Parts: sequence; C-alpha cells; structure tokens
Amino acid sequence: MNASPQEPRFVEFADDALPAELRWQVLSFLRIVWPEGFTGDLRYRGWITRAEYQPYHLLYVADSLVVSHLEIVDHEVGCDGVTYQAQALTSVLTFPPFRREGWASRLVATACRRIEAGDGDLGLICCSPEKVGFYAGASGWAPIPVSR
Repeated sequence: MNASPQEPRFVEFADDALPAELRWQVLSFLRIVWPEGFTGDLRYRGWITRAEYQPYHLLYVADSLVVSHLEIVDHEVGCDGVTYQAQALTSVLTFPPFRREGWASRLVATACRRIEAGDGDLGLICCSPEKVGFYAGASGWAPIPVSR
C-alpha cells in the first residue's frame, strides 16, 4: 500500500541551493508554457532565471513534487539618470492539478511582503492584462494604469 503524499508545505531556496528535482520540474513546466524562452541558443538552457538577477525561489511542494513556484529577482533599473534597485516576481506557476486552490496567491502575497520589508527601491509585477486582477488581488498592490 502506498502512503499518501504529504500535504503541500512552503519551502524557499537561494538559486544555488534549489534541489535538482525541484529545478527540473520548474524548468519542464516553463519549457511547455513559455517555449519562446527556450529557442535558438537557449534551447538547452538549464537555468530558470539568469544568475545575475539573484533569483530566490519560493515554493509549495508535496514531498518532492512542485505544487507552485515563484522567484523574486533583483535588477537595477534606470529612469531619468537615476538608478533604482528593483525586485520583481517571475516564473510564477502552479501545476494544473493544484490550480484554483490558492497556492500561487499565497506565494505572491509572501513575496510582496518580503519585497516591501526589503531594502529595494521598487517592487514590480509585470504581467499580461488578463492577469492584472489576480496579481493585484494576491499582492495588495494597485496596478499602474496603462496609457496608450
């Protein structure tokens, strides 16, 4: 008789400490959902986000199965000659069998609280228009209106 899997639990890792079995699940998901990031010279890439962005992973896992994942990344951005330290969310995903259970919302909320408490100048979430409601609700951050 097989033991039932453990309930999802929160874990976090610096990029160089992310266990290989979790990294490869996230990479496999990204290859399917965002294939444009794995073309040309990037076809065989083995990284989720480039190391220079100092990715930090937040996940829900059940045993060694990824339920949901996101990264907080750091990047300097310039505007009008001023450089700002920005932190942003990226690689947000929830595997289909676990969707609509709130896993990604919890990760987004946790990440945004960390960004707010950190020493960065800006916290960013960039997403497609149809995802604005989800991210605004999960983060508590008001979206910036898009002017055209």
